[in-house]
Amino acid sequence: MKFLALLILVLMLLVPAEAQQSSKIFVKEYKLPDSSNAFAIVSDDSGNIWVALRNRSSLAKLDPKTGSLQEFKIPSSSSILQIWDIVVDGHGNLWFGDATDNKIRKFDPSNLKFSEYIIPTVDAEPWGIAIDSKGDIWYGGFNSGALGKLEISKAREGTSNGFLEYKTPTNISRPSYLLFDKNGILWMMESGPARLARFDVIIEKFTEVPLPRTGNASTNPIGMAIDSQGMIWYTQFRTSNIGRFDPKTNSVEQFSTGLLTGASYGIVSDNQGNIWTSQQRVDRIVKISTKDLSISEFRIPTNSSFTENVAADPSGNVWFVETAGNKIGMIEVSAQIPIKTSLSTTKLKISRNGMVSIPVSLESSEGGDFFPHLRSSMSVTGNIANSSFSASPDLIQMKSAGSATTTITLSGNNIEPGNYKMVAGFTDRGLNYYQGQFFDLTVEDDRGQTILVIAIIAVIVIITMIAIFRVRSKNKEKER
Repeated sequence: MKFLALLILVLMLLVPAEAQQSSKIFVKEYKLPDSSNAFAIVSDDSGNIWVALRNRSSLAKLDPKTGSLQEFKIPSSSSILQIWDIVVDGHGNLWFGDATDNKIRKFDPSNLKFSEYIIPTVDAEPWGIAIDSKGDIWYGGFNSGALGKLEISKAREGTSNGFLEYKTPTNISRPSYLLFDKNGILWMMESGPARLARFDVIIEKFTEVPLPRTGNASTNPIGMAIDSQGMIWYTQFRTSNIGRFDPKTNSVEQFSTGLLTGASYGIVSDNQGNIWTSQQRVDRIVKISTKDLSISEFRIPTNSSFTENVAADPSGNVWFVETAGNKIGMIEVSAQIPIKTSLSTTKLKISRNGMVSIPVSLESSEGGDFFPHLRSSMSVTGNIANSSFSASPDLIQMKSAGSATTTITLSGNNIEPGNYKMVAGFTDRGLNYYQGQFFDLTVEDDRGQTILVIAIIAVIVIITMIAIFRVRSKNKEKER
């Protein structure tokens, strides 16, 4: 494992620039004004992309058909506005929270008019925004620890009319992003205590679900998305894992992202039910297919892009902000990584100190050098905890399209018993893309069996010693 990790690091440092730039075949980028500090992003029904430029106190509109960018100044005395999320209502209006001026704002693209509504709680720090079926606006108060609602029928521009607030059951809950499911239930992430809050808007009641820690470390959950099966996926800002919550069973599974240790932030579901998320630290966009639980990763051509929020347009294309790179990136829904990983089984078992072999097949539509890799939800970094792995062969070289197989061997060294999501996959030499397949690994607690074996051996030793003692005693009696 250490050799493969070191090899990947060396490749990152030594790979030629022209090889790195091949990731442009997947990612298209659009320039934003310098130092604009773009963050929130959304697509309207026409496919136009809207971005909040926080350092310019403005909204920008990108027309993907022409590549043209328009900027609309937000009326405020503040030169910098903290805007974390944007949504579009049924009339095409944009709604967003302004954490600097403590307001909920609306922008009507038809007449280029901004409207503002003053949040009654001082310094509430509105974060995520969601719209219910009635058109009312909901937001998470990151600093106030409350779920807020703006009733449109009672709202009056420039006032606090129409606001309601619901205090979360947990103190210092740090509500961040929120969304509605198809049944009208509101879900909100409480990033502080790492809890997922369910709010029934009819009876106005919270139900909180504690989310698991990873290796006793804080996960700092933040973004949320719902797939086509109603599963809630969430990002963990302090780990390389993302979580999946099943509302039917109240169970949570954690999935490691595939190749490198990154901080996932934004997350979205496309029109095919795939889950997309960003990795801030390593300039990558991750796609998880919920149909077969496979994972694909695309490297962003701009280094140190500090990608954060993501959005999907009506066609299913995925858009993301490059906050430090001052760009908007896009991956088309039709983008296909030229390799595919497959496993003969998706359920494996290992004892705490055991060993298991994992045959991994690779199909490629083009030639190249491909490196096998193994990741796990065992640790916050995605590395394999208390174990090591090796691959044979540890490099697959293909002159043209074809298939090949490697065997990854996982060796345990007092692995903590439990059930883990593992991912085996391949990356190209330039680390431009990665493709892998998730599987379940059950680590069995064999300590009871070990104690039993030791006890049996001890009994055998004692019986043997007694037998030897008796034989010796009889021999001594005969000698007398």
